[in-house]
Amino acid sequence: MRTQDEIAERLDETLKLPLNFEPDVLLPFLDYERAKPYLKPEATEERWNKCRLRTDEDALNEAKAYMVVGWDKAINHRGISANRTVQKMCCWMWLVGNDELMAVCNDDSKFAQYGAPVLAAICGKLGWPIPNDDGLKNMIAGRPCHDECQEGCGR
Repeated sequence: MRTQDEIAERLDETLKLPLNFEPDVLLPFLDYERAKPYLKPEATEERWNKCRLRTDEDALNEAKAYMVVGWDKAINHRGISANRTVQKMCCWMWLVGNDELMAVCNDDSKFAQYGAPVLAAICGKLGWPIPNDDGLKNMIAGRPCHDECQEGCGR
């Protein structure tokens, strides 16, 4: 797991970027003192510590749970939502120090099919399930979901 200083620094950097979803991932991994400026005034340290995430296992559990949403966004050609999924996956991979999967996430050539190749790489490497859908299989391979697709999944 990255250090508290590293997480806080990345959070500050990503908050400056438009349409960035990494703060949603990063904030729960900060201790109360570092998170406090971003929390509602009524938030208490006791309540924060009950829901705070701390470990690589926590990060991977969050990523795995969100992956279900990501597959839905990819197969349904949801551009901004699919981008959010890839950003969040990249951030979780950063938190656990998986540079190999971060590189996959950051490879823009893998986003043409709404991030399906990125999601497949993460699932394959971590042993998570990949939906058994013919259109999705095409997208993972870098092809349109079907020959007549007009929604841009092969461009």
